[in-house]
Amino acid sequence: MTLQICPICQEKEFIWYMSEDEAGQETTMWRCMACNYGAQEDEQLERPCQHCKDGMESQLTDLHRVYWWCYRCHRTTNI
Repeated sequence: MTLQICPICQEKEFIWYMSEDEAGQETTMWRCMACNYGAQEDEQLERPCQHCKDGMESQLTDLHRVYWWCYRCHRTTNI
């Protein structure tokens, strides 16, 4: 796992892990070790990055919003 830049605090402390829900389904979760920000990734929703064109954007959901996030350029786009 590679540390990524957190979309909230901009520190290179954003990491993913797998979590299992009550039904036994695995979900990709993201957590920032610097600011404790957390989001859930929908792995079925990916698209080429609208900004850098080199990376892929994943759809992340947190308590307040759903947005696209690029692992390459670290930019976000609200849905």
